[in-house]
Amino acid sequence: MMLVFSSIAKDITELFIFSIGSSKVKELLLIIATYKNDTMKTDLHKTIKELSEIYDEDSQDTFITIYINKNSGLKHLKKRENTCYSLLKGKEQKNFKKTMEEIKEFLKKTQEDNIAIFASHKNNFFEHVLLSVELNTLLIVDTSPYIRPLARIQDEWESFTLVLISSNYAKIFSVSLGKVDHKKTLSKDIMNKHKKGGWSQARFQRLRKGAIHAFFLEVKEALEKIADQQIILAGPGPEKIQFRDMLPNHFKEKIIEVIDVDIN
Repeated sequence: MMLVFSSIAKDITELFIFSIGSSKVKELLLIIATYKNDTMKTDLHKTIKELSEIYDEDSQDTFITIYINKNSGLKHLKKRENTCYSLLKGKEQKNFKKTMEEIKEFLKKTQEDNIAIFASHKNNFFEHVLLSVELNTLLIVDTSPYIRPLARIQDEWESFTLVLISSNYAKIFSVSLGKVDHKKTLSKDIMNKHKKGGWSQARFQRLRKGAIHAFFLEVKEALEKIADQQIILAGPGPEKIQFRDMLPNHFKEKIIEVIDVDIN
């Protein structure tokens, strides 16, 4: 028997399904502008695989799965906890009570808002996943962890590499499952204006162009070690186009969007 208690809200398939487009990418650029390195990033694929192999050997409903946003879902969770407790009997009810105590103690200590928790007191099991998207408040009691929402998140969020670039500065980000991971920052001191006297204007422009080209080569080398199957280029002025044009064809084919945006 599976006991499922979910808040009445939008289905998760309608929440944060990432479809590439300028408006979405610009929203993501705003996120990146204020991002913080996440030191607790989760390998979601590995986690899903591990959870899929766990079950109660006695086929008892001893595993509790909770998906929750702490800012909006705690009241819903309490109601579902009470309903679920009243439906369980005997050992399953006792396990439910002890497991929920462990879960609530964990929720008091964590500072994160969006969390998935998989726990069973009987099986001495407790696992949590920090989510970068908000899901419906969900409480499920079953013989094994309920991982379908995690699997759907993995399927619905596309991964890509974002390159913010100007003539002398570049940042490379990897974006996956809504999480932004800063991979590389490169910069180079390149003169922007020709001072009167000394070099001719033409010579200055040749040297400056060569310096920019050399910098773009450094960025390309860094990108070769990082790039996903999809790449987005962003930055001010024509530099991002110049950088794109110098890339080999196998990289150009990966570029799905070029966006005009301030480097800062």
